[in-house]
Amino acid sequence: MVSHRGGALLWPENSVEAFRNSLRIGVDALECDVHLSSDGVPVVIHDSTLDRTTLATGPVALQSAASLVATPLRGHEHATVPRLKDVAALLRGETAMLQVEIKGAGQLDLLRRSLDVIDDAAIRPQTSIIAFDVAIAAAAIQAGGLGEVVWLFDAASLRSMGADGVITTARAHGVRAVETEIGAIDAALCQDLRRAGLTVGAWGANDAARLGKALELGLDLVATDDPVLALRLRQG
Repeated sequence: MVSHRGGALLWPENSVEAFRNSLRIGVDALECDVHLSSDGVPVVIHDSTLDRTTLATGPVALQSAASLVATPLRGHEHATVPRLKDVAALLRGETAMLQVEIKGAGQLDLLRRSLDVIDDAAIRPQTSIIAFDVAIAAAAIQAGGLGEVVWLFDAASLRSMGADGVITTARAHGVRAVETEIGAIDAALCQDLRRAGLTVGAWGANDAARLGKALELGLDLVATDDPVLALRLRQG
């Protein structure tokens, strides 16, 4: 089970507290989102702006890392925006994986800087890079040494490309793992992707019904905002 944004239904989204708690309950992986600060530091936040999740406003890219680390999270003023460095440090000595989703503008530069942070923490084999941009996924594969690289595609992309298009695109870019919305995947799609040699996952499995579907399909990766429920259901 992958603790999506650290378990956003349970703890402050993308916070050090959430990632610590997720590790404590024994998740298989932590998932976080990264953007670049104005001074080129990978910081952990989902949106390109501060408005939804913090007490500040405006683009993340206009704030320094020091400013962001001092910015309280909305509704959880004891927590602030972490750097990727802060999250990566939690993985030392742990068996869990770290999934890093590359977000926003300048993604190739963000990927390179994120890999530098991961290498400073000596956890590259323990890290997965995930991205909606298949070219970024391909660049991560080319960088080498990662535990996994996952290409994300949403329901709209699936409708546009179809299963064959997804498979063709993945193969063309050397991608071996894909992930889509839990509502977009079914047994037939899962079978098609697996026959093509792909590892298959889904995000958005945040309640018992969707988690049950993910478990029934036997997905390789299940990203959930409620890792406590997910682990309980998996354990039966």
